[in-house]
Amino acid sequence: MSDLQHYQDLVGLLAMLLLAIPKFFLFYLQVLKFYSEVQLCRLPKGI
Repeated sequence: MSDLQHYQDLVGLLAMLLLAIPKFFLFYLQVLKFYSEVQLCRLPKGI
């Protein structure tokens, strides 16, 4: 019985990780977008 409970805990943890991946990915995209905008703002406007 304890093996089954351990297995369920592992599956639950894996499911949480899989659900968290899209959030991390969206956060990473937002950081990249912000960074690229900052880099564009730093470019000389005279070009």
